Amino acid sequence: WRLSNAAKQGEELFRSDTALLLRNAHLDTAVGTQLAITAHLRAGERPGSYVAQARGALDNAFREQLRAVGATVVSYIPNNAYLVQATPEAARRLAAMPRTQSVVPFEPYYKISPEVILAAVHQRPLPAGMLLNVITLPGEPLVSARELTKLGAEIVSDQPSPFGHLFTVRPEANSLVALAASPVVQEIEVSHRRVLLTDLARPRMGIATNSFAPNYLGLNGNNVLVTVAGSGVETTHPALVGRVVVN
Repeated sequence: WRLSNAAKQGEELFRSDTALLLRNAHLDTAVGTQLAITAHLRAGERPGSYVAQARGALDNAFREQLRAVGATVVSYIPNNAYLVQATPEAARRLAAMPRTQSVVPFEPYYKISPEVILAAVHQRPLPAGMLLNVITLPGEPLVSARELTKLGAEIVSDQPSPFGHLFTVRPEANSLVALAASPVVQEIEVSHRRVLLTDLARPRMGIATNSFAPNYLGLNGNNVLVTVAGSGVETTHPALVGRVVVN
């Protein structure tokens, strides 16, 4: 299900300045941008979003080009690219600018998670009762909600996310392709019910000797604070001396 036009593979492709590494596609824009995407999963004339790749590392000059044509950055795409909201006219202007390597439509094929991509390719109905998480592009959530409802999706819940609005929906069985083709949709994945993993965490933290015992040595986890510091910590700080564990 992952399409590619790249002769490069593995580490060579992943480190290439001209590689676009999407969930369902690997492109080498030095070779071209055409992939064998089935027609019903291609974007229309106004896709709403594009992948804009710079020549070399992303910099202020490239971002100034985006601003000049009225494109809005949504998120980073490896390598050296942004997912942007733009009109077709803006995309054409951007593609002709000197700091631009490539501008490609954000195809519906790219939006769908691997769990259901084959159902979309073969236009098979979704299983009864399946819920989907649909992240829409930044904008007015009410507009996105109306668009999803118009496509037959029943909205179960919604919440903001860093890159758009997240809707959990109960879709019509044959609506996956139409949802992916919507210009307001950024990503579609299967919604899984959240479950507690206390049975795994308690033995790992030493609160229990196995996943069945109610407690161990009277420990129950109350008043235990845990943090994961991605930016590093100063282990010599008086509040942290002798209290930092590194794995």
